[in-house]
Amino acid sequence: MLKRHLCDARFELEIEVKGPVLIKSGEAGFATGPDMSFVRSNAYGGETPLPYLPGTSLKGVIRSQVERIARTLSAPETTAVCLPYSFDNGPEQSCGKRFDKKTPKPQVYRGECLACRMFGSLEFKGRVNIDDAYAVDPGKLRLEVRDGVAIDRKTGGAAAKYDLEVLTAGTFKTTILANNFELWQLGALGLVLADLWDERIRFGLGTSRGLGHVRGEIKKAEIRYSAKHDETLVGIERLVSAAEKDQYGLFSSGNPGMKLPQGIAQGIWKLHHIERTDLDSVFDAGRNEFVSFMDSYRWNGGRA
Repeated sequence: MLKRHLCDARFELEIEVKGPVLIKSGEAGFATGPDMSFVRSNAYGGETPLPYLPGTSLKGVIRSQVERIARTLSAPETTAVCLPYSFDNGPEQSCGKRFDKKTPKPQVYRGECLACRMFGSLEFKGRVNIDDAYAVDPGKLRLEVRDGVAIDRKTGGAAAKYDLEVLTAGTFKTTILANNFELWQLGALGLVLADLWDERIRFGLGTSRGLGHVRGEIKKAEIRYSAKHDETLVGIERLVSAAEKDQYGLFSSGNPGMKLPQGIAQGIWKLHHIERTDLDSVFDAGRNEFVSFMDSYRWNGGRA
């Protein structure tokens, strides 16, 4: 099924820094520099590397929020998602350790938790990709060096002083692409993007100490289908055969798809530009599908 490209959704997202943010560089600090420096990239084209937001960090934050929502909607006694770093043979064992490369992909997809189906595991690529985010206007980036104090957990006193470089101003642009999405996955993304707009998600290091305050806003949205598809919002669950749907364990609530804005023909594709006035309706349809999906979702470590 993944060898065919049947649908995709693309969102251009701007992330505005509303308070100090720290995405720590993996490089060791110089003797004259801060102990924790902000990650930088040469992708801007100038001689001096500038701050950016790594796509892997953004994907991790969005995945964590999807996992949190899934746990919230699941029954208390059930296991909704795996722990990617758990390798023991328990109910929360990483999906990537549950299968090997010889396992057929339909079996992998069907047996993985909802988070791994969306964002991937060691044995599955996932449906959602997020690009690195670069500054809309590099001239408006602002960095500050702040002092921090490490606390000795035994005595409660100061153990060591350190300094950290935080970003205090700037707006970044990235792209979220969901390939061959199920409609409930679009709904899960919509819930997270709504939380980003409402400034309910913190990003980077030190979030428990007041760092990481950002706001995300969707600036452009597009959904694309084969030119043969009609003008309704559906996921891949309605674009494959009944046998493939059963083989991969794809979900459909049976609700009729909402009408999309008229598509623009582009070769073998039909591209639907989703205006701001229609975006809420698209996400509402996806969220309704996600709630229906969660009502029937019984993963429990792949032992449902």
